[in-house]
Amino acid sequence: MIDPAISYSTYLGGSGDDVAQGVALDAQGNTYVTGYTTSTDFPVTSEGIGAKADGTHNKVFVAKVNAAGNKLIYSTYLGGSNDDFARGIAVDAAGNVYIAGNTLSADFPAVNAAQSKFAGGTGSGDGFVAS
Repeated sequence: MIDPAISYSTYLGGSGDDVAQGVALDAQGNTYVTGYTTSTDFPVTSEGIGAKADGTHNKVFVAKVNAAGNKLIYSTYLGGSNDDFARGIAVDAAGNVYIAGNTLSADFPAVNAAQSKFAGGTGSGDGFVAS
């Protein structure tokens, strides 16, 4: 609800397709955004684990914007060599970030994984959760 005024509004993206899918706030009012992008010039502060935008395949992005909305605290890619999509994000009281989505990448970075191998689901691939 936008009443009585907007606190802030900003763009987040590059020259490709950029889709925000989830947003969360922490106790300090910082905003966390996740989604997916084909932009090779998406504003990232680091390349991220196993992901580099190639302009063809979707990569997950995760970004943190300060409470005032005027500074990108961090932004990074996550994914493998095929399409990767973030669908939701949550932040706990300690500031840990959790992302859920789906991947078509057999080389999606599995770290300390409950399931370490891509099962190769048809259509939308495998689901993932990352923290």
